[in-house]
Amino acid sequence: MLTDDVLTRYYFALRPAADLRKKLMRVADSLTLQSGVVLPPDQLHITLAHVGDVRAPRLVDLRRAAAELAFERVELELTRIEYWPEVKLAALVCDRRPEGLLRFVRTLHTALKRLGVIHHDFEYHPHVTLAEEVNEDVSLALSRPIYWRADHFVLVEARSDIYGAVEHRVVDAWEGGWAAEVAVDL
Repeated sequence: MLTDDVLTRYYFALRPAADLRKKLMRVADSLTLQSGVVLPPDQLHITLAHVGDVRAPRLVDLRRAAAELAFERVELELTRIEYWPEVKLAALVCDRRPEGLLRFVRTLHTALKRLGVIHHDFEYHPHVTLAEEVNEDVSLALSRPIYWRADHFVLVEARSDIYGAVEHRVVDAWEGGWAAEVAVDL
């Protein structure tokens, strides 16, 4: 949505709690980057589905569809940083993808396809983007894994201004298919 020189996009994601966000930032800050930009703490997440530009009536449909989904709590074991040269990212990944998370993502994508807001299939690889515009291989195994216990998922609004500044704001959250008791800006 382009309004007053602001582009707004939406995505469903897992967002880390404050203590986990600090651990993720320590890993991101430890990267020795010749190029690239480490993401700010408020942008760290694991994307479940990109939705893109959504008008207000569709946003209501998205929220309704998300509220009907049963989210199974999952634990991810993040074990290494990978360099993805085709998109210039440094990403924290897990060696094993939890089946419960894969099932939920398939269900979420099916619901979003029914709404007509996504139209593609892809193999899902949960990851946390730590840095963008990276031009060198920064791959490494962590000395100790980071465990992420996810008990809810969120809908995030990402607003980009004409200068490239991006603000990510949680607009809704669900736990087990019901609205979660987490702070959201509505």
